[in-house]
Amino acid sequence: MFFTKNETTALQDEVIKKTLTDKDGKTLLYINITYPSFTLKDKNKLKQNAQPFYERSAKKFLHFAEGDLLDRAKKLSERDAFRPLGAVMKYTNAFEDKHMLSLYTEISVFDGVNAQNQLRSAQVWSKDKGYIYSFGDIFCTGTKEYLIERFSTEGNSGNLSAEEYKKCLKHFFNESNFYLTQKAAAFFYPAERLGGRQGLRVFYVDFGTLIEKKLLKVSV
Repeated sequence: MFFTKNETTALQDEVIKKTLTDKDGKTLLYINITYPSFTLKDKNKLKQNAQPFYERSAKKFLHFAEGDLLDRAKKLSERDAFRPLGAVMKYTNAFEDKHMLSLYTEISVFDGVNAQNQLRSAQVWSKDKGYIYSFGDIFCTGTKEYLIERFSTEGNSGNLSAEEYKKCLKHFFNESNFYLTQKAAAFFYPAERLGGRQGLRVFYVDFGTLIEKKLLKVSV
């Protein structure tokens, strides 16, 4: 497997921006959604599969914002110290070449009381075949065990003992929570799962190390 940055992209941004108000014009909720659209021929397998995948995600998030979150904003707006609520979705093209596309999407919601909670999901697509690569498609047997051992020496906030931290790394490891960059594979956890605050904890492992330890498949 060779990773070389693509000079052109198959993506363009689709944007949904809304400011929702009450009958008196008071701002209740800001919505800002950006998701990928694919500048490919209609019969292209990647477009056929990935386009509806991200459209569904955006529509589902918009439905939540215009439904439950707006209802909450209406109730909270009666308070003197009310601040408009917010719903943000954005994606990042972490890596793209002729054969692969690695994206991650982040969601942040301000519910009027709590700090923004950041959630992330990621997909690595085959541009040729139009499907999402699994963890096992890219990494060899033994990779998870190596990663847990490696991560156990990194990023402990100090709120957990070394033993507890390692147990959490193992228990909450999600094989879907990874993406690729030009030089490394990135693996992420919700920070609170590892004794931290809201947000994300991201671990990077360079491809050279994975190749040296024979954990990265040379073809997919």
